[in-house]
Amino acid sequence: MPQIITKSAKAKKLAEDNQPRLAHVSLWTYEHDQVARTMHRHHNQCEVLLTVEGHGLHMVGGETLHTKRGDVLVYNTGVVHEDAAQADSMEHIYCCGVENLRITGLPENCLLPRGASALLHTGSRFDEFEAMFRMIYVHATEPRPHSEEIIAHLLPALLLMITQLGYEEQMGEQPESAQVNLMREYIDTHYAEDISLEHVATQAGISPYYASHLFKEFSGYSPMQYVMRRRIGEAQSLLLTTKLPIADIAGQIGFDSPNHFSTIFSKHTGYAPSIYRKQFLQTTQ
Repeated sequence: MPQIITKSAKAKKLAEDNQPRLAHVSLWTYEHDQVARTMHRHHNQCEVLLTVEGHGLHMVGGETLHTKRGDVLVYNTGVVHEDAAQADSMEHIYCCGVENLRITGLPENCLLPRGASALLHTGSRFDEFEAMFRMIYVHATEPRPHSEEIIAHLLPALLLMITQLGYEEQMGEQPESAQVNLMREYIDTHYAEDISLEHVATQAGISPYYASHLFKEFSGYSPMQYVMRRRIGEAQSLLLTTKLPIADIAGQIGFDSPNHFSTIFSKHTGYAPSIYRKQFLQTTQ
């Protein structure tokens, strides 16, 4: 499941400064409850995904979404998310990371308005969307003359197609509990600190027992499970995007012992941190 970092994302721009740029593109395969990336978020890019086969389980901003062939997911910048396959299933999914995305009326690197569902359905247009994702992937992973220019034209078209889906579909799911929002936002900001269930519950003005019950009802995880998954998700990002020593990463995400970090990381991902970094980091030169 290598992630391809495009040359243009590192140096040369694909188009003018006001045009979106492809930061990375991947074709992922998740198998039978496998979690490829635990809870994490991107501060400088938006991600768009297309399921081409199988069924997935994705947590986006605290909401659990079940995906199938033809479904599109949009992760606005800063939105915490996690990706996995459903039990007894396998999911093949394209993922494009987008930088420098500016849409009138929306924050930078946001493709959908706040409150809109991250899950969209291509329906009868699946072949059209699959072809766009596939062409971008092929030109990024097997570059030929003019591949960068082709990507520079394909990417804005794909993003406009996705915004069309957003306008066409019914929006406005039932609002999530305001108390859960308060707790989750606190965790997303302070997950690397020494926080407890009592700290989290205080943010919503409720008892620790009720906080744990309410949070799990909406997210599928207890508050402290969410804390740990956020730490591991951030560790995955740091392993893939920096050369920081593993001990430094452990300290940055709230572990006081590198050995404890390695044990927890292995439990969640199936890999020791050093093996994970070697296994999944692949960049073009």
